[in-house]
Amino acid sequence: MRRELDPDELIEHWTVLPDEQALIQAKRGENRMGFALLLKFYIQRGRFPRRRSEIPAEAVDHGARQVGAPAGDVDAYYY
Repeated sequence: MRRELDPDELIEHWTVLPDEQALIQAKRGENRMGFALLLKFYIQRGRFPRRRSEIPAEAVDHGARQVGAPAGDVDAYYY
């Protein structure tokens, strides 16, 4: 069972930095949300997620707020 991320972990590992924001904003639609999460995951683990379930729900919500996209956009990106 996956544990919830605490606020410090969320900020440290899943906050989009200004230089990353420029890369993300160049994307459109679901690609913006998917790219943001893949980028942050890759920075942390040195690989891309094998499946959507590897990305914590809190990180998806946090990412959605940062890029101004619905959290559900990530689901469309993975299908």
